[in-house]
Amino acid sequence: MKQVFLRKTIWIIVITLALMTFILSGCSSGGASAGVKDGIIELEQAKLDFGDNQVTDSSQSSLTVIKLKKGEEPDGLASTLFELYLDVTCDLPVTISIPLAEAEVPEDEESAVMLGLGNEVILDDGTSDSLYSYIPVEVADGVATSTFIPSQYLGEPAVRGASGSAKASRERLTWGLFRLATSFEEGGHFVVYFPKQARKYLLDFEERRALLSDLEVVYDEYLSKGYAYEKREEWPMEVYIQSLKQDGYYFYRWDGAAGQIYLNRALFQDGYGADAVKPLLAHEFFHFVQLNYVDSGSDLLWFDEATATYFEEQKAGNYPYIVKQYEELIFSGVFPLDNDAVNGYARMPLIKFLSQKRGEEFILNAYTIAGGGAGWENALLSSAGPPSVWAGDFYEALIKGGEVSHFSPYALHKILVGDKKWTEEKGNKRKIGTKLELTIPAAEEIDAMVAKGEEPVFGSATVSVGSFGAQLVAITVDEKNLSRLSEGTDPSVSVPGADFRVFAIHGSSVEVFSGGGGAVTLNDFKKLSDDFSEHERDKTLFLVLVTGLHDSGKQDYTVKVGLPAYPTLDELVGEYPNSSLLMAKVYIADEVMAEAQSGKNGDSSGCDAQTLAMLKGMEGQEMPIKLVIKKTGENSGSLAILNEESKKDVGDEVFPFTYAGGRLVFDFEKDGEHLTGFLTAAYGKNKDVIVVGDLNISAGGGQITLDLHLNGSKPLDTR
Repeated sequence: MKQVFLRKTIWIIVITLALMTFILSGCSSGGASAGVKDGIIELEQAKLDFGDNQVTDSSQSSLTVIKLKKGEEPDGLASTLFELYLDVTCDLPVTISIPLAEAEVPEDEESAVMLGLGNEVILDDGTSDSLYSYIPVEVADGVATSTFIPSQYLGEPAVRGASGSAKASRERLTWGLFRLATSFEEGGHFVVYFPKQARKYLLDFEERRALLSDLEVVYDEYLSKGYAYEKREEWPMEVYIQSLKQDGYYFYRWDGAAGQIYLNRALFQDGYGADAVKPLLAHEFFHFVQLNYVDSGSDLLWFDEATATYFEEQKAGNYPYIVKQYEELIFSGVFPLDNDAVNGYARMPLIKFLSQKRGEEFILNAYTIAGGGAGWENALLSSAGPPSVWAGDFYEALIKGGEVSHFSPYALHKILVGDKKWTEEKGNKRKIGTKLELTIPAAEEIDAMVAKGEEPVFGSATVSVGSFGAQLVAITVDEKNLSRLSEGTDPSVSVPGADFRVFAIHGSSVEVFSGGGGAVTLNDFKKLSDDFSEHERDKTLFLVLVTGLHDSGKQDYTVKVGLPAYPTLDELVGEYPNSSLLMAKVYIADEVMAEAQSGKNGDSSGCDAQTLAMLKGMEGQEMPIKLVIKKTGENSGSLAILNEESKKDVGDEVFPFTYAGGRLVFDFEKDGEHLTGFLTAAYGKNKDVIVVGDLNISAGGGQITLDLHLNGSKPLDTR
């Protein structure tokens, strides 16, 4: 929930005084008001004594009756409401005295009258909530009296919640007498306040125990994950159940770890439904956990909401509705420019993805690093790793749906091409991409262009992508254009300068092809696309995911579909001095590392502990190298990776490949090591040839794997 600060231009304190009547019938004092006289305000038998606070008779402070319509009364209230406006700060105790109606004087063993203090917050839709906390009162001779310090309840409160967002509200504090029941177990960490109306209780005894038990489970679960609650000085934590506009809030003032949880009374309308409430408890309590690591002035709001919603989703077992509302915002970049709650909700899938790839402890590591004084940028990069390594994989997982998100590639394609059956969702997805309609020349025209050395282009679309963000391009072709394409003539997709993936979608099944910086050939394109019958799901759809790996601003990327001319194998032969190798990912099984550290020889990896540690330390690092390509046959060759400093082959090895369709395909095994993957070859823009792509090396039966990204270029021999 968006943080809410109540700005102090003047002190406005609204006092709700309960003149207790048994039946709620609304206010009847017609807006009467009174001012300060001799340090006291009196109105309709209610009395406020300012004590030692300096409030003069000339003060603008005044007590005013509020009119309420029936049904507007706060839970548990049975009286007229009053507002007290103060134009001074009250740092010393004030005393409020309220005569009780006779019907309220008899003792009630299960409930008690308390003074409620409410802070008002204004939500984005213009509605408001008053969040009440409670203070004991003394009742003597039919009068309820309570003493407290007003400034302690006007200390710039802040609110975070499970859904929606809030804006800065008016400087208003409401006070009133409420009849409440409480639930607390000896030694527990929570006390729950239940409003009572017409002598009816919200939850029975067993339901209250179940709620307290589930709160304790949440308390213990975060401790078991390694989190600490060191900043909170006093337990139990107050949990208030009252009518709210949202499902829940975590509320606090200057000390974030000293806050309270608010739950919407509507959640308990039919008793205690654990399935609905437990996800909310996990969300709100994690806001408390966060503020044990970072102060409210140095927090990262989007990350707070993303992680809290991630734990909420864990408890719920399904996709939170609030994520669906804002999901398109994730395409602007993995780390948002706007640090607000809605960008956090949209990035719950990112937290889920990183937890799967790097372990859930990355969240705790981020808060620990940030809480230690490091900037949030350092905290995120240290715990999550550089987005240049994982952004493309994340967006691929996002679009595929399933474990990370609820997206459907088929639905996304239909939305982007403007299919009328999907217009209901179309408006929510306009920010995620565009469509590319192919225009295919006649076969003889294509042949003529190829004969002249020209590149036949069937269409292109440009998308503007944010830093480590993504966009989608849905490829579409009508029956007339497709008929012009000869069988076996397969176009390819290229996106210079971007990480891109092509989704081949056939109903609910999806195959993904990575293009890196080269091209992806749409094999059997005409056959797969040539189904214009009423059975639309028999047709394969192609969706291009473009991920920008630039680290700032926006950048335009052009998706091009055509028949590119590939370099010949002879043109590829030679040295590639301007090359780089990115160690994208290093996996070392725990048992391999443990065996190496024990000093045993002959293990499955054949590596000592120092070598393994060095390999792991190289993850995410990019280093300059030199590639050497040699021709070994008509459609075969070898690749050597040379270290820039030693000029020797890395691993003293060359790797054979086959060359076809612009791809150097590797599938090589020797001495227990297996190299697979491919590099894409293309002509560059500066009279050069480039090779780029991903290779995987595995050893020890998969106990050690290295994911490598290679990028190289060399001048084209034009002699």
